[in-house]
Amino acid sequence: MQVQNWLFEVNNKWIIIIFNIWYLLGVPIISTNFPLIQNVDLQENIIFTCDGTPISTNVNVTWYKNAVRLLNQSNRIQLIENKLIIHSIEWDDQGMYQCFLTNDVGEDTRSTWLKIKSNIFIIFQLKKFEFWFRWSPNSIC
Repeated sequence: MQVQNWLFEVNNKWIIIIFNIWYLLGVPIISTNFPLIQNVDLQENIIFTCDGTPISTNVNVTWYKNAVRLLNQSNRIQLIENKLIIHSIEWDDQGMYQCFLTNDVGEDTRSTWLKIKSNIFIIFQLKKFEFWFRWSPNSIC
């Protein structure tokens, strides 16, 4: 971000004015707090929100997962206004999610990693026998 400084003399006192030029021009600035890592359980629902500052006008919100644009293609993953909603988290939902807030003046972006914190269930098949193996990352010392 570009910061602009102005120095004025008023009544023999120097006054410095500092402001972000992008804010003045109306470049969209995402105001939502994005955690670096979002840990969720399997089958959990999650909502990511991409809000801009009040000065961010006429903005478009675009969501990406692992650098691939997300579209409203299912009832499980929905894009509603500035929100990305994922219902019933699955293993394949892990990855990096990015929000792009754009208008005619510029853009801003935020990202977060979605990680599954649930136990892992693995099915082994050996000859005619099938058994389950349960592993939890928290159980390893």
